[in-house]
Amino acid sequence: MKPQDIEFDERVVRMTETCDGEVIREFFCIYDRNYLHWMSREPFDEFIWTKAVACRQEFETREEAESTLQAFLLWRRGLGPNRCHVDDMPPEREAA
Repeated sequence: MKPQDIEFDERVVRMTETCDGEVIREFFCIYDRNYLHWMSREPFDEFIWTKAVACRQEFETREEAESTLQAFLLWRRGLGPNRCHVDDMPPEREAA
């Protein structure tokens, strides 16, 4: 698969933590449904995607998450087609 053929599907998702059926907290994250990775707390040019829940970036509001996702999408477009390839993602044990 060529880098320009990759279809990205990042989106903001609302997360709800519960305990014994009661809501403990709600927050927002950025998730890629195609590759099953969360956006990490790392800078965009580092290990930005992770499967580790403990390393995922969490946002108080949807607006904050949407703003970060838009900033990431603009940043990625600036890289060019040869720099953004899913094969460059580290294995789960090395991510963020």
